[in-house]
Amino acid sequence: MARLAHPNVVTVYEVSFADGRDFVAMELIHGETLAEWLREVRRTPAAILDAFLAAGRGLAAAHAAGIVHRDFKPHNVLRSRAGRIVVTDFGLAREAASQEPALDATLVGTGSSAASALSGITVTGSLLGTPAYMAPEQWQGGAITPATDQFAFCVALWEALSGQRPYRGPTFDDLKRQVARGPAALDASRIPRRVRGLLRRGLDPDPAKRWPSMDALLERLRRARRRPGVAAAIAGGAVVAAVVAFLALRPDAAPGCEPPAREVAAVWSPVIDAALRVQTSPAHAAVLAAAHRDWQRARTEACTAQPQVRPAQLACLDGVAARFDALRQAFVRTPAVPAEELQAQLPDPAICNKPVAADVPRLALAPAPDVIAALAVYARSQTEHKPTDAEIATLTDAPRVDPCARVIATLAFEDASRDVPRVRPLMNNATSVVDQCGDDRLRADLLIRSVKYQREQPIVGPKGAAALRHAEVAASRVMQPDLGAAIAGQRRAALRVHGSRDEMLRLLDIEIAGYGARGLAVRQLQAQLPDPAICNKPVAADVPRLALAPAPDVIAALAVYARSQTEHKPTDAEIATLTDAPRVDPCARVDDRGRPAAGAGVWAAFSLSADSIGVGVPHEDLSLRTTTTDAAGHFVLPDAAAVGAIVAQLGERRSPPVAIAERVQLVLAPTRRIAGKVALDGTPATQVTVFAEQDGATVRFQTIAPVAADGAFRRRERPAISRSPPRSRRARSTSWYAARSRLPSRGPACSWSTASRRSGPSAS
Repeated sequence: MARLAHPNVVTVYEVSFADGRDFVAMELIHGETLAEWLREVRRTPAAILDAFLAAGRGLAAAHAAGIVHRDFKPHNVLRSRAGRIVVTDFGLAREAASQEPALDATLVGTGSSAASALSGITVTGSLLGTPAYMAPEQWQGGAITPATDQFAFCVALWEALSGQRPYRGPTFDDLKRQVARGPAALDASRIPRRVRGLLRRGLDPDPAKRWPSMDALLERLRRARRRPGVAAAIAGGAVVAAVVAFLALRPDAAPGCEPPAREVAAVWSPVIDAALRVQTSPAHAAVLAAAHRDWQRARTEACTAQPQVRPAQLACLDGVAARFDALRQAFVRTPAVPAEELQAQLPDPAICNKPVAADVPRLALAPAPDVIAALAVYARSQTEHKPTDAEIATLTDAPRVDPCARVIATLAFEDASRDVPRVRPLMNNATSVVDQCGDDRLRADLLIRSVKYQREQPIVGPKGAAALRHAEVAASRVMQPDLGAAIAGQRRAALRVHGSRDEMLRLLDIEIAGYGARGLAVRQLQAQLPDPAICNKPVAADVPRLALAPAPDVIAALAVYARSQTEHKPTDAEIATLTDAPRVDPCARVDDRGRPAAGAGVWAAFSLSADSIGVGVPHEDLSLRTTTTDAAGHFVLPDAAAVGAIVAQLGERRSPPVAIAERVQLVLAPTRRIAGKVALDGTPATQVTVFAEQDGATVRFQTIAPVAADGAFRRRERPAISRSPPRSRRARSTSWYAARSRLPSRGPACSWSTASRRSGPSAS
């Protein structure tokens, strides 16, 4: 019960022991049981349905937490004076899929054989639960699952609507014989026509033939509650013909195959198709129409699956349809988002076709208002008209927002923001929220996107490898080609610094094939791939050299080139970002004696930090790139940041930092000495931070050195590596000062000539 926190479940505050007795402290509800409320006056079917829908939501919440109530009945549901409905009395609750011992007993009624169970029922022996509401698996020793509670729920609702229980008998054996006959023989004349079939299915003695979940049953009851009459005829011959044609395409349910949880015509139809073409574009409508056809084929196939796996497959396909519906409504709000993005968010129904029920993924994304709003915000994050931080915060920070919506909004912020320090904690927090959501596809999307925030830079270590493994496991439950491509992309990124070029090319092939199979934009790269047969030359001198690497700039350029072959040409400004941006090309690197320096490390990033031991970044900067010089002292960094600093180091020799440019020359020199002087104005200080600036404003390189009383600083010893200036202790009354100098465009000098400038104390 401690796992449950839901408005339709009584809150348990504490379970403890005092004065030799156990006790449970729980929420006080001022009101009455649902049984008492039903007996007071004759209730309308609408009022009864509303009450049971609320109680059903409480049961569904318990099932989501892995708990089966086992004794659901109107006596165990409370109704507050304000009308709030809460499920209580979980004293018999167990974990889902537990076994119930088989037991026979005698049923004793307080009145006639037709008496309502609301008047009270007792049972001799030790049978747990109230037999009038018990599913047959409870007395047969079968598995106790959420379907067990569903049976009891349908018994109670049938009784509330008609005044009599569906299965009745003076003894336990009579009751069992009634249940064995099944729901087809029940007299449903007192049950409103629109819910008869729904309750009959939930009352089936075979758990596999009941609704796949309480959520599925509640969804159908909600629709019945909203649509009490027979649907009105549609005027207009063309529209009628279209609807008839659509109904002919609906997947016919095989014998024993339950209908979809959502009304198919409310999710997709020719009428919806026509409206979507006006509201968005024909391309969007075509994507959804193709997806709906795939869903129909998958559901027809699932209806012929083995009985032990069929409910799980059908529930999964209900989840596919629910996500389809949510995406359709979200993209109506964002018609400018390309149809390819809609395609990328649609799960392939084939992921539900698993031979083992435990392997079938759970898709819990429903078209709730929060989820639709979050999907619309996410869709906008893929365009140039990004959502604002405030818009996203209404979904990520509000306490009562659907967990699935919070995760989707976090992914939108990750796409819309370049503020890595803000994005990282949100992504980390979303990994716990996604478990509350319970959607396997959304979990896979999140963990794949989170890998880059978990892995070490620049070389992936144990933490990054573990994050990648977790993403792969999550993706395996909902694997489809584009997710496989995303995993391959993360693996390729992990190999970028010191990886095998052949392995990187192999992973790029997986990316291209995976995205192409789903009709996504990366397929454009396929046109740029040469035929491997060109390498099959008998003479080595004739074998071509292929130097094109899958670096971000190269991929971006190929994408721009592909667009240039269409009517949607790239702009001059887009092309200029690739043709005019600085890059680090092959360049000479020599030591202070003029000799080539082979095997030296090279670091380039938007901002670098160093001490006398090594070079790094002041925080986790995704722009950091590293490489090693070849035998001639040359190196290439084709995807280096356009603006920043670059440094080389070999052993205890390091080059002064220089600004990133198309060609640079880095000269190694001893790095054990950094000297200069700052004006302290009589204020005591123990440390000085030395900054190198570009354009007189932005810090691109920094290091730390001790400072003397006269402001002189000199670095000679080998201190521990420090990536950012630590604050001084108040007790020592020390403060930090900075020496600043302009970052040179080229670096022939081996020491810094610093101009002193006080930056102000930062001690606390």
